[in-house]
Amino acid sequence: MTCFELRSALEDLGLTQRDLGRLSGANASQVWRWCDGFSPVPSYVRTILTLMKTNDRFSVRVGHRERWEVERHHVFRKGATFRELLHRRHPDKNKRDTNDEMKMVLQFRE
Repeated sequence: MTCFELRSALEDLGLTQRDLGRLSGANASQVWRWCDGFSPVPSYVRTILTLMKTNDRFSVRVGHRERWEVERHHVFRKGATFRELLHRRHPDKNKRDTNDEMKMVLQFRE
């Protein structure tokens, strides 16, 4: 799950970052890092959000995980420019795999 999908899921479910922190047991700064893309989103977060959306424990138990539709405002928020996002999502800067995030940034480029 990318930070953009996480933002979409929170919007879809009407949750705040504080709500997600309470549900996942993470502190507020860690949730902020997930939402801003500074840390990868743990897989259990997608599981929690899937359970909230579908309320189908059996599907989750057999491996189903919900996917959320990412829109432009989930990627370019707070007036971010394409150049800023490219710089922030570059794998060398993050020292982690950011290919999925880069694909979304490029998809919504004007």
